[in-house]
Amino acid sequence: MAKATMRGEAIAKLDCSELLQGLDYLQRMDVRKGLNQIAVPTLVVHGREDRIVPWQAGEWLSGALAVSNWCCYEGLGHALPIQAAARLAADIRSFLA
Repeated sequence: MAKATMRGEAIAKLDCSELLQGLDYLQRMDVRKGLNQIAVPTLVVHGREDRIVPWQAGEWLSGALAVSNWCCYEGLGHALPIQAAARLAADIRSFLA
């Protein structure tokens, strides 16, 4: 069985309370302090139509990191690996080259 399929099955088995705990954790965490000290080159990608995390948050993150590339996908939302897998893979390959 492919790893992606196995991960998908594991995610599907999560109950709502586990998902809510994860969302609560994300809401309480503030990792902004020290972002400018991260020197690892980072590709920040975001969908302009994301209704879960506003694209401006990705743009801000890219600007807060010491070394980053910002890539905003027009007309796409939160599920970039599903909506634009080939384009995302190409952008990642280009970034890593």
